[in-house]
Amino acid sequence: MRDKSTKIGVIDQGILAVSKTKEYPALVRQSMGRVLNFALVISILLTIIVYLIPMLAYQWSLGGLETFFQERIPTFTIANGKMEMEGELDMELLGI
Repeated sequence: MRDKSTKIGVIDQGILAVSKTKEYPALVRQSMGRVLNFALVISILLTIIVYLIPMLAYQWSLGGLETFFQERIPTFTIANGKMEMEGELDMELLGI
């Protein structure tokens, strides 16, 4: 088992938390700053996995933002503080 004074890095904390349950007492003895750093890293990873990857996949399925704007939004002009375009703006994405 690790000594009480041993500082455990963020990556090592993740490895211990996932795979070595007998080492949990070493995690508990870490300073609050190290625990908060670990929580911040986990939060960032979860945000990327849960939000950013699906959002990028959705954008890719549309062909990107450039394709979305070129194909879905009609040509318009803004003059004298008014927006004018031909026809109506009618979009249907994924049945919505």
